[in-house]
Amino acid sequence: MANPRDPDEHRLDRWVAEVRAEDERSTRVREAELLRQQAEGTTFAGLLIGLCESDGEVVVTTTAGRHTGHVHTVGLDFVIIAVLARRVVIPFRHVLTVRGGPENSHPIASEATLPLDSTLGETLTALLEEQNRVAVSLVSGEHLGGELHVVGQDFLTLNLEGERRKSVAISFEALAELSVS
Repeated sequence: MANPRDPDEHRLDRWVAEVRAEDERSTRVREAELLRQQAEGTTFAGLLIGLCESDGEVVVTTTAGRHTGHVHTVGLDFVIIAVLARRVVIPFRHVLTVRGGPENSHPIASEATLPLDSTLGETLTALLEEQNRVAVSLVSGEHLGGELHVVGQDFLTLNLEGERRKSVAISFEALAELSVS
C-alpha cells in the first residue's frame, strides 16, 4: 500500500518556494534601487545622450506634437530627433515626455557622457549653412514653412513659402520645434 506524501516533504517544498519568491523580490528591489541611484545623478541631457548612444527608438512628445524616431544629437539646450528623412530640433523647454522603446525601458546615461558643446542658436546657424528649407512650429500652435534666412543670438528669420519677399522674425522663446528635411 502506497503511503500518502510525507508532511515534512510538503513543508520542505513550500519552504523552497518561499525562499525562491523572496530571492526574486529581493533582486527586483535591488535593481530598482540601483536604477534610482543612477537616475539621481543624471541630467535630462544625460538621459537623452544615453538614448542617443543606445540608438533605440524613442517617442518624444513636445508642446507642438509627437515624434517617433532616434535621438540624433544632444546640445546644451536642445535635442535633435531623427524622424525618417527629417531632423526635428527641439529646445529642452518644449520637450514634455520621452519614452524609450522596449530596448530603452530604463534609459540612464553614463556619468561620463556630456552634451555637444553647442547651443540652439549655434546649431541653427550651422543648419543655415547646409540647408535652409524648414518647417517651424511655434508655442502658439502656429505652423510656418519657408527658407531659413538669418539666425541671430536669440531669434531667426524665415522667408515664408508662397509669400513673395515676406519674412517673419521668430524669437527662440516662441520656437517649439523646427524640422529640416
